[in-house]
Amino acid sequence: MIVHILEADSIQFGIEGRRILSDIYLKCETGKIVGLLGRNGQGKSCVMKIIFGSLKCESSVRIDHLPRRQGFNNPETLLYLPQFNFIPKSFSLKRIFRDFELDYSHFQNLFPEFRERYNASVHNISGGERRLI
Repeated sequence: MIVHILEADSIQFGIEGRRILSDIYLKCETGKIVGLLGRNGQGKSCVMKIIFGSLKCESSVRIDHLPRRQGFNNPETLLYLPQFNFIPKSFSLKRIFRDFELDYSHFQNLFPEFRERYNASVHNISGGERRLI
């Protein structure tokens, strides 16, 4: 297995004069689990957005020792699944895939746990599953 390394350091960020992040360093490697813990409002989402490149600040983000300023421009290298859910809970999976003209069979091949849930309501699936959809 090829091991890739994501490093972010010297992350500094503030909002309206309030320091949210100061000298944050994070290192992740393929095949290892890393947890980012903190209370609400302590900057976890900001760190993720900075690494992804959708939030600008002073930082150094590297993948395999190469600088990456805009991770969102490299989906083959870096993907980010944000916490925000925009699909109404009353919608069924069937409606979502029909309205967005998406192929449900391709989706269920990628995520077999959804094979029998085509008619399920978004209300009846977990938050993590909603983000996948």
